[in-house]
Amino acid sequence: MKVIDFNLKTGFLLLLCFIGVQLVSFDSVAADVKEVTSNSEYRSALADPKVTEIQLKNDLNYGSESFPVNHSVVINGMGHTVLYNGTLQTQGVYFNANDIEIYYKNINFGRESNLGLQILNNANNFYGIAPQNGKKGLTLQVENVGYYSDLGAQPFYLPAADNQIIFSGTNNFKMMGGLNSQEFAEASTFIFKANSQTTVVDQNNTNLGFIWAQNVALNFNVEANAKVNITTKHDFLYSTEIAPMFNLGAGAQLDIQQADSLASGTMGRLIYQGNLKPQIQVGPSANISLQTKNENKFSNIQVNLGSGSSSSFNTKQGTNFFGGSSGNIKLDNIQDVTWSGQGGSSTGPIGLVGGIDFTDFVSPLEGYGVYLNQTKPALTKQTTNDSWILNASGFSRNGTDFSTDQKNALRAAKEIKLVGEKNQPTQLSWSNQAVQTTQTLDIDMYDLQQADGQELTFYWQDNDPNEPLAFQLLDANHQIVQTSKVNTGAGATTWQKQTMQLPKQGIDYGSQMYQIHVVRENADGSLNEVGATNLQLQVNVTGSLRLIDVPASFQWSQRTPKSKAQILNRDTANVAPFRVIDSRPAPHQWTLQAHVIGDVKAPFHLKWRQNTTDPVVDLDGQVIWQQRNPAQAQMDFQQTWDAKTGVVLETEPYIPIGQYQNQQTVVWTLNTVNSDVP
Repeated sequence: MKVIDFNLKTGFLLLLCFIGVQLVSFDSVAADVKEVTSNSEYRSALADPKVTEIQLKNDLNYGSESFPVNHSVVINGMGHTVLYNGTLQTQGVYFNANDIEIYYKNINFGRESNLGLQILNNANNFYGIAPQNGKKGLTLQVENVGYYSDLGAQPFYLPAADNQIIFSGTNNFKMMGGLNSQEFAEASTFIFKANSQTTVVDQNNTNLGFIWAQNVALNFNVEANAKVNITTKHDFLYSTEIAPMFNLGAGAQLDIQQADSLASGTMGRLIYQGNLKPQIQVGPSANISLQTKNENKFSNIQVNLGSGSSSSFNTKQGTNFFGGSSGNIKLDNIQDVTWSGQGGSSTGPIGLVGGIDFTDFVSPLEGYGVYLNQTKPALTKQTTNDSWILNASGFSRNGTDFSTDQKNALRAAKEIKLVGEKNQPTQLSWSNQAVQTTQTLDIDMYDLQQADGQELTFYWQDNDPNEPLAFQLLDANHQIVQTSKVNTGAGATTWQKQTMQLPKQGIDYGSQMYQIHVVRENADGSLNEVGATNLQLQVNVTGSLRLIDVPASFQWSQRTPKSKAQILNRDTANVAPFRVIDSRPAPHQWTLQAHVIGDVKAPFHLKWRQNTTDPVVDLDGQVIWQQRNPAQAQMDFQQTWDAKTGVVLETEPYIPIGQYQNQQTVVWTLNTVNSDVP
């Protein structure tokens, strides 16, 4: 028996039989995904609670229609565009239930190519792409969304306290002005997901705030490595709630730039109201740049700048950024921070009445250089964590105060920049190809003594500019045996060759351990560690017995044959030098023995005569030189025999006239002798 069931929803053909189950797949989408090509299909899919994702097969024009959403749904534009062709009050898609999410992805609202034409069928909906419609607990998420409007619109309208807008992927918003143009968003909670990128260009001409959070505290979160770039003609925030919060995660970037030409009624500030108490939290390695046209006003402001962060606070036309607001700025091992304005206030371009606090410096940070008006050298160095105090009297510092000249310079400055001064750890290596921190060196004691030590070659890098370094060679007892000094100049970003001498003093046979480490030379001549990994060196000192020099040849030339045998001395200039190196530990005991090989029928015989008074003996097998126990310090042994001694020639009677070159060869053998041999 066979049962056949065709499922119209899933598009799968199910065949069941006694021998098993077979699934045949058609080209279709899953049951919870609905493709649409028209407004009516769109509305039907949005109304179906079983549909969790809608995919556009083509562009849609909402016209004057509205599309209520009662359940959470993903609207995937698949790269298509939504247009409006009705009045500015057109709601389009809107929330119609509490506690749900609308998730837009891969969709455009309006066409960028239509900007400047001011036509209704672009993204000119007055209440945004999904207004809240009085509902709460809502989430509107946008991923890879483009929004383009130039007549009168705002992208977001979710003003209730517990609603939120989430940005992920890459998003672009351009609002290019118009009589009916509005804010970027009426909302309070913004979350820019990690690694997302969002760019907003806001040239709308009406209303007072880029974000309108009138009765709700702003919660503006830029998560790790997200990038948010905003250019606006408005004050960034309009809110009656006292404590707006800006929070940047690690590596995040927030850039808010206020245009020179502002919308009517704006104050040219970060926040329209002057009585709020904002908090700005900038995470590790994050970047924040805030630029306003005029001075800002706050009841109180708290700014915490995290380790490695870079921050800029700039007013283009105001004398200072904070406008005499009370508050506190905390610097936690930052990379840099800049305040700039037109100058002329008691606290320069900063304009804060309060303090600038510094956390304890964590290596490699050693303090901050204080630079004015983009000039070098630094006005002063902040080498401790003593706080700055800013008030109507100007600048002062706990601990070591600024000098009078420094205070006057700070007051007069149009830009003050603090730059973290780090001592980047010096890198050391035995190789310039790859980091190598250990090395073994085998040295013969004689070579070590003759060269007055051993030259060591290593390499270093240090990015810090103009830093005086000293390399120290330490023995196993951490006693300095050699020092070599350099200066990093503009900063050494590639391997630099360095040599040092390993002195022979104190080196004995066997293995010895050494280290090379680097220190920095301070202005007073003192030295301090810079945190580099030390180089490790194992030196193995050995000895050897070597035959260094023997005569190249023995010569007897222009000799007259005689009728009887005779002993012939070598040619006068043919001296016989011998040299032996014995670098082994004393006592030195060895013998040098001769062996003759070659034509034994030659009419002559090689003999040996130690001294002119000694008898002549056969050279073959003869021990010509020996040492039994010379002085311990001696390693180099040299002996020369003149033409009358050493190797001599015994001829036979009536030696035939001729040439006898290379008929015999002398092989010299250097033998070690056991110490127990008498």
